[in-house]
Amino acid sequence: MEGRVRIIDAMRWVTVRLKVPWKLFILAPFLVLEIGLLVAYHHFADARPIIVFAATVAGAAFGLNSYLTAIEDRRATVSSRFMERWNAPGFTEVRGAVRRLLRDEVHLSEIMQDGKLSPEAARLRDCVIAECNFFEEMAIAVLDRRADEDALFKFLRKTVAFTHHKLKDWIDHERKLWGVEEFFENYRQLADRWEMIYRREKQRS
Repeated sequence: MEGRVRIIDAMRWVTVRLKVPWKLFILAPFLVLEIGLLVAYHHFADARPIIVFAATVAGAAFGLNSYLTAIEDRRATVSSRFMERWNAPGFTEVRGAVRRLLRDEVHLSEIMQDGKLSPEAARLRDCVIAECNFFEEMAIAVLDRRADEDALFKFLRKTVAFTHHKLKDWIDHERKLWGVEEFFENYRQLADRWEMIYRREKQRS
């Protein structure tokens, strides 16, 4: 959470931005409650068993909140790393090569591995595999709830849906070629899931 204050510096107004960690707004009520219970414990002897019980419940609630907050922090970190990898300079060539397929500048049949591919087609196929591997890894993290799905949905929903739609025939071809039905299966599940979420949200709006 951010706020702004103005201070006087050398006879002029200067705007200073103050950042307040949002976790303080969660921690503060617990601290106030525990302090209140501690004060009550010393002033109300007859109510001490109830106060001890209340303090125990409050402590357990704080512990549970801390645990859940740590999970959300880890999910956010995992999501951020996927975003960083997607935008990394080293991944630019991969995205650029796949974009040629998405724009129909190169026909999908050119990377179907029925026979020997040309060096250019082989390189393009490697880029397609690299991008699909990225989406497969991301899908596993999302479906296992190890990543913040909302953040990745907002960041890559259109890309995941459109890329999977355009590459579906190639994925099916590779499955038959190698006899592996699970080929990029998590990627498919994520694309279907996000399409369903998108349609549901569109109907509500």
